[in-house]
Parts: sequence; C-alpha cells; structure tokens
Amino acid sequence: MTSNQPHGCNPGCEPWISAGHCGVFGYDNRTGELIWVKCPSMMCFGQRVPVVSGRLADHSSPMDAPDGEKCPWIGIRVALEHRLLEQLQGEG
Repeated sequence: MTSNQPHGCNPGCEPWISAGHCGVFGYDNRTGELIWVKCPSMMCFGQRVPVVSGRLADHSSPMDAPDGEKCPWIGIRVALEHRLLEQLQGEG
C-alpha cells in the first residue's frame, strides 16, 4: 500500500504543489529528490528554477512584475508524487 502523501512531503509541509503541476522537472534518480522545476508563474516564462530543500528557490523573472514584486511561487514546497516517481523509476 502506498501513501497518498507525495515523496518529500510530510503532513506539515503545506502548502505544496506537485512537480507534475510544473510540467517539466529534473530529479536525482538515485534519491528521487527534485533538482529543478519549470516555474508555474506566467511571468517567469517557464524558466527552470532550482529546488532547494524541497522549495522553489528565489529567482528573478524575465518579465518585470508590477510594483517590483518577486515571483509569488518562490518558497512554495514542490513535491514529487509517488505515481510520478514510480513511473520514472520504471523507465530507468
């Protein structure tokens, strides 16, 4: 029986998004840890952003945000869902 909780996420990690929500991501196939994801913000034009300690790292947006605001997704926890991890490991 597998947990419904995503890999790298525990009950206290909310809010979070799935790497699948980002569309494109890179991970370490030995550990299952996310390395980078495509930022989900429209202002970031899908740039690859590092995942540091399970969270979307600080990054600059190629498009200036109104009032100099930073990307609203910075700091959100990004988790790799078990089903995605199992699919990826099955391909290797």
